Amino acid sequence: MASAELKLRQIIDEFEEAQTKYSDWGACDTEPDHFFEALMRKAVEGKDFPVVKPEHWQLFSSTRGWKSKANVLRRKAKKAFDAMQKAPHKVVLDVAKYHGWDH
Repeated sequence: MASAELKLRQIIDEFEEAQTKYSDWGACDTEPDHFFEALMRKAVEGKDFPVVKPEHWQLFSSTRGWKSKANVLRRKAKKAFDAMQKAPHKVVLDVAKYHGWDH
């Protein structure tokens, strides 16, 4: 695996680690997964990173601290988004295909 692809996968892994860390707030549920995937598709398509509010992650809003956890997810997603847009085209295609973000 090329170093650019490895670096990109590591950044995506950081997001997934945050999801696991905040699983008590619902971060591993399908809603945050789908939202992250939608963001990565936008990156693949060359679009701008959208405004992301805590509510977009659909974490458990009745759980104390959910907004701060959502903000961590936003920061990690932004880092992955930026890395996707800066990576060589072949790396983006390979990572997008691996994760299913290419359709």
